[in-house]
Amino acid sequence: MASMREHLASMHKKMAEHHTASANFHATAASHFQKLAGHFKKADVDAENSAKTDLETLSHLHAQQGAQHSAMSEFHSDCGDKCMKGATDELSKLVPTNIRGTIPSHPEHTLVPRHGQRTTSSLPVDSQFQKLFSVPGIDDSDLLTQ
Repeated sequence: MASMREHLASMHKKMAEHHTASANFHATAASHFQKLAGHFKKADVDAENSAKTDLETLSHLHAQQGAQHSAMSEFHSDCGDKCMKGATDELSKLVPTNIRGTIPSHPEHTLVPRHGQRTTSSLPVDSQFQKLFSVPGIDDSDLLTQ
């Protein structure tokens, strides 16, 4: 299993690749729309001027999206580099280390039943759920009786 640092760096690398591809697409679309708008330069008809304006607007919108994707690509590339340079101790803080599984008799954890509630030893457990959470090395019958 990859470490947190490797996982984050891989994720940022893939995001940077995605944004680079999107930026290239939008730059190409913008240039094509601008080229199409150039064909209407000599037109005097209102419909053709409207088409020219629409094509120039589309070109501008694609150029904006391309610039935004380029910026996000750079951001994710930088984040991926920072993740690989980060100390393992810093990133291991993101992973909880004090997780305990099923603990039959732990002094810090006590069941406080409500008034009239059945005790845990008298609760019936359906046989299909008895091995739902099994712990290697611990007898399951001990967990159900405590």
